[in-house]
Amino acid sequence: MLHLMRKHAGSLMIKIILGAIVIVFVFWGIGSFRERQAGRVAVVNGEPIGVAEYRETYNSLIQRLRASFGDNLDEAMIEQLKVKEQALNQLIEERLLLQEAQRLHLSVSESELADTIRAIPAFQSDSGFDPRLYRRILDLNRMTPETFEMLQKRSIQVQRLERFVTDGIHVSDLEVDAWIDWQDTAVNIRYVLFDPDAYTNITPSTEALEAFFKENAADYRTKEQVKVRYVHIDPQRYLNDVSVTEAELKEYYDANPEAFAVPKTMEARHILIRTDPADKPETIEEKRKKIEGLLKRIRNGEDFAALARTFSEDPSKASGGRIGPFQKEMMVPPFGEAAFALKAGEVSDPVRTPFGWHIIKAEKVNEAGTLSFAEAKEEIRKKLLEDRARTRAYETAETFYDRLIAGSEFEKAAEELKFELVATDFFTREAPPPGPTDPAAFAAAAFALQAGEISDIQEMKDGYYILQGVEKRPPRTPEFETVSDRVRKDWIRKTQWENAQTDAEAFLAAVKDNAAFEDQARRRQLPVNVTGFFKRDAPIPKIGSAPELTQAAFELTPEQPVPSKAIRGEKGYFVIGLVEKKIIPSADVAAEREKAREMIGRQKQLLAFSTMVSRLKNTAEIFMEEGFSGQ
Repeated sequence: MLHLMRKHAGSLMIKIILGAIVIVFVFWGIGSFRERQAGRVAVVNGEPIGVAEYRETYNSLIQRLRASFGDNLDEAMIEQLKVKEQALNQLIEERLLLQEAQRLHLSVSESELADTIRAIPAFQSDSGFDPRLYRRILDLNRMTPETFEMLQKRSIQVQRLERFVTDGIHVSDLEVDAWIDWQDTAVNIRYVLFDPDAYTNITPSTEALEAFFKENAADYRTKEQVKVRYVHIDPQRYLNDVSVTEAELKEYYDANPEAFAVPKTMEARHILIRTDPADKPETIEEKRKKIEGLLKRIRNGEDFAALARTFSEDPSKASGGRIGPFQKEMMVPPFGEAAFALKAGEVSDPVRTPFGWHIIKAEKVNEAGTLSFAEAKEEIRKKLLEDRARTRAYETAETFYDRLIAGSEFEKAAEELKFELVATDFFTREAPPPGPTDPAAFAAAAFALQAGEISDIQEMKDGYYILQGVEKRPPRTPEFETVSDRVRKDWIRKTQWENAQTDAEAFLAAVKDNAAFEDQARRRQLPVNVTGFFKRDAPIPKIGSAPELTQAAFELTPEQPVPSKAIRGEKGYFVIGLVEKKIIPSADVAAEREKAREMIGRQKQLLAFSTMVSRLKNTAEIFMEEGFSGQ
């Protein structure tokens, strides 16, 4: 069957730009394994892992990180995230899993493989699996059908191994009961806060400040600084020097049809009644009834926009709840799915999202289509002119660079080509100079230079830069006098927190000696606050999110109603005491039990699978190639 799929796939090569097609390999999602090249990075139970495999996996990880962090991803972050180790470990674990699947004879037939590939949405058109689309997407990813099919086969084997390990896992009623009791336990505490800002009469001596500075000199050490000069070759400067013909516009349009595809969008109105993650079930139910009441009024003919202006709790209320045009993927899934299920004029049932309860009215549905040449022409013209201006700018940058290499002075070459020569003041990596629109890249290039050294041509968002190092200042510890104000401020703040902690611990010691919580607070003229009941996954009323405080609160018992130490929070030191602890059942016990059973099952499955991976690693013969640097 796979042979027939390939036979009829066709050989038409077209250029396709896919906005967001990702072929996911179920367990790890690594790219593609091309034919192995010479060189290896490791051997797993006698099976080598090639350099080419490693590089591709490493690059795939880098691409994902770049998609998440953008320009903030630099070498320091890559080092901190240990991407090289991640890539190698990923390959080793995948190889071990495949070996285990083969040992257990978890094979995949040709027909099963073909059915799996046919079911992948990326390869389907309106009529189902499209062999030509299949081939084009693989071509785009520089992958042969044979390689892709091998990867899919491995993916299915890993899935079967996972099911082999996890399918027998059972969650007992006792486990569910224990989890629900833990989850539904709520606590009510009293507390006093020792606020550092309350300690105002603090006057340090010069000797104390000097000693503090000496002990913490590293905190005041200056960062490395650099001063450079540079020229910026801006493509905008060359826009008037380039042109494009009508024939070139049409040629680009015909060669790139996918660039002019218009996705399906819709325009809508909505009414939002907000909910909060900390809302009690009865509060959420009240808000659901409120949105149901508004829906009934709409069904009875009242104007949607008018009701939105009056009742909606979304900023769009000013325009009658109007939003759009928007694509389905631009909205949170429940909202997007409900909206795109509507026809123009239809109104949805209540929809729950993380923001609250919504009613959606479809105003207009804009079907997917393609811009005509006439509609796209000016956009194409703008793009081609900008591309050509950028090419002209790069050619000019090369001319400037060649003159520098030939021995011309930086100032003279800039003057001859009529470039503005910009000189910076000293700056750090964290605070680049104003001007360049890609400050992180500019700083990286600047700090790579020594005094007098010239950079390569640096491509950035707003064109090309060539830099020359002027001077570097290494990190140094400043004289006390130059930072004395900062030292004084830091010393006072540290002392305020120490005083707050000392008094909090004294208060706690008095409470432990059976003195009444309120009496001790009254003696110190401190207000006692009571939070009311809260659960583990909710913010603490009157305090907010405070994980350490929450943990301490739930460790309290009638036998030990106060903690062993004062707890530091964002606002100061807290001393807490137990008022009451009890179980508050969920409004929907059946749904909660089902959710708990599913969650516990997932955790047990993950633990079983990770335990198997650890066992395979511990018993495997893994040889790392000597001298491999991960480059």
